[in-house]
Amino acid sequence: MQAKVISFFSKSQFRFSILLGVTLVGEITLLALSIVQTKSEGNTHSSKSWSDICSEQTMQYFNPFRLELKNGDYFSCPWPVNDSVFRIILCFLVIFYNVGIFVTLLKSFQRRVWTICRYSMLVLSGCSFAVFVLDSDHCRTGFDLCNNDFEIDGNKILSFSPGIKQCVLIPFIWTILLDLAVFILTTWQFLTMQLYPYLGVAAYTGEQKVVQSPAKVEPVSKKSDAGEQKNTEQPSNTGAFGI
Repeated sequence: MQAKVISFFSKSQFRFSILLGVTLVGEITLLALSIVQTKSEGNTHSSKSWSDICSEQTMQYFNPFRLELKNGDYFSCPWPVNDSVFRIILCFLVIFYNVGIFVTLLKSFQRRVWTICRYSMLVLSGCSFAVFVLDSDHCRTGFDLCNNDFEIDGNKILSFSPGIKQCVLIPFIWTILLDLAVFILTTWQFLTMQLYPYLGVAAYTGEQKVVQSPAKVEPVSKKSDAGEQKNTEQPSNTGAFGI
């Protein structure tokens, strides 16, 4: 089933362009979501602002998390800075390479450029998987710590008044789902690019191999051979009869 789906998108320029478009939409959405989720939410009565607390080195190991207090207020810390930077750079790279692949597809297909883009997409696919794993681990850590009332080995690293009502995964769970979707799309695109030069290029460039069939040799019938042989034979003349 998977092989059929991959070969389906690799047999024509239009089908492969659909896959490129879907990947671009996914990356642009992930990029926008990553930028939006770089902001913290919450207020404190201490000298430090909530954004400064979220930016502390210790908190970077437990971000992101979002919680609702019993009075209805919300507090949240964004993704760790390194994770956000890595994800945003990756989004820009995938968008850049997809645009380059699309231009190569439309203008002039060059196998050398195509090979570079193909293996670059393999590297970007691996990076997408790494981002998915890192984001999943950070989100799980922050959610578990929030459910434990931010207590580690009997020590509270954060305290809230009037107390935590519930911990929520939204909106960070959407980022993780998009990470997974982008990983699947980039891997799918790489596998499709493996087949496209063999299944789609000939149809795109219009290059068709002309196979010249050997000239047909009509067999000569035995009947005509026999007739020709008969016409060429002349009767022998013996002259007078002997007595």
